[in-house]
Amino acid sequence: MLKTKNAPTSSKQAQTATSQNQTATMSAVELYWKGLDYYRAGNYTQAFSYFEKAANQGFATAQNNLSQMYEYGLGVTKDLQKSAYWEKKYEENPNK
Repeated sequence: MLKTKNAPTSSKQAQTATSQNQTATMSAVELYWKGLDYYRAGNYTQAFSYFEKAANQGFATAQNNLSQMYEYGLGVTKDLQKSAYWEKKYEENPNK
């Protein structure tokens, strides 16, 4: 039987791997909108996760959202230093 290095060994692991692969191939805009859907549904932890991925790809609005979420502790522990970091990234982003 052919074995693939680091292959999932259960269906749950396979689902997780598939989900991670899908997220990895999403554009910043897709990640942002997915995060916004979670945010509107009140699932701030999931929203934060998607906004963070979009922000790390340079999506300005997601950077601003992370700043706000850190400032108010929505889906993440309140952290004013991280809030300031993401606010600065947003302000310096030429694509806003």
